[in-house]
Amino acid sequence: MSTLHEFTTWEPLLHVLRSTHTATPGAPGGHIAGRIATDAYSMSMPWGGTFTMHGHASDAADKEPEFDAVQRVRGSLAEAGVDGVSFVTRMSPDGPAALHLLHFGPAVEAEVGGPLPGALALVEGAVPEPWRRLPDPMPAAELSPAADPAALESFLLEGSPA
Repeated sequence: MSTLHEFTTWEPLLHVLRSTHTATPGAPGGHIAGRIATDAYSMSMPWGGTFTMHGHASDAADKEPEFDAVQRVRGSLAEAGVDGVSFVTRMSPDGPAALHLLHFGPAVEAEVGGPLPGALALVEGAVPEPWRRLPDPMPAAELSPAADPAALESFLLEGSPA
């Protein structure tokens, strides 16, 4: 079973984010969003900045805790057989943290350098699932005594273009 959805997997990264960005997570509207993939990761800060790492830390001494925390999540990605995951976290400077993992599914291409979807791939001629399935059978259903099929037909013909 994958550890991707366990808080303990993400806790080291949340500690690094809290210690590195002490002024922003607790600010009104403050949050940190990011995406961790098998080959890169990025995090966008509330003030609009984005930090991207492509597989390794540039200054190993300064980035080691962050790199180790990201590697822990990457291990869970590999365990789960997932290429990447986007997340949003809100935290107070010295209080609780809320972490939301975002899974977009196969029809969405992840945006490089950000947590939000980059593109939605539509299949030619595809229609939403509720349109593809028939209503559930209702054997006990009966025609209402107030039903007037002729009035319904007349109503529908009046409202439709010729």
